[in-house]
Amino acid sequence: EEERLRREAKEAAARRRAEEEEEEWLRREAEERARLEAEEAVAAAEAARRWAEEEERLRREVEEAAAAAATAEAARKREEERLGREAEEAAATAAAEATRKRAEEDEERRSREAEERARLEEEERLRREAKEAAARRRAEEEEEEWLRREAEERARLEAEEAVAAAEAARRWAEEEERLRREVEEAAAAAATAEAARKREEERLGREAEEAAATAAAEATRKRAEEDEERRSREAEERARLEEEERLRR
Repeated sequence: EEERLRREAKEAAARRRAEEEEEEWLRREAEERARLEAEEAVAAAEAARRWAEEEERLRREVEEAAAAAATAEAARKREEERLGREAEEAAATAAAEATRKRAEEDEERRSREAEERARLEEEERLRREAKEAAARRRAEEEEEEWLRREAEERARLEAEEAVAAAEAARRWAEEEERLRREVEEAAAAAATAEAARKREEERLGREAEEAAATAAAEATRKRAEEDEERRSREAEERARLEEEERLRR
């Protein structure tokens, strides 16, 4: 009976030790799992923070590029309006100047015609019978000369107006081309920034996935090692208890 009680006490002590070791192993495993999960959470938080910072930086760059493009577009529109107003003002000024010159020439011509008519009427009165044909010829020649000069002056004014309009159109086309290039460059910069932001997002996503996969693989390896160690200890303990039981028998 004493031998049986000793054996039962030894077996109870062995069971208690095994239970304590099992509880210790479970506690260490829980602590390790908690530590790994905390490290994974910290790594994930750090990756999320870096990704958020990078996304914010890229968003600011895209917003700045869009603002620059909008500014360039507004400047182009203002410059187009200014050039249009300048062209209209130049055309109106040229037309007013041509009208003024034509009015002055008409006034001068009418004055000359009045003087000439008075002179001719006086000469006609004095030499009506002798020089009527010569007076008509001179009047016709003077009218033709005046018409020729007027036609030449009108052609000159029209040529000057055409040159001024062509120059204004050329300057307006050059300014429009410059503004168009600026808008295209701003749009290209915005597209480049957007592509960089997407590539960075993809890279950060891949890094986060790789980090998570690495952490999970490491945790799985450690748990497998600990399971193997626990099974080894349990097998050794069972073998020792069996050997003690055999020796007692």
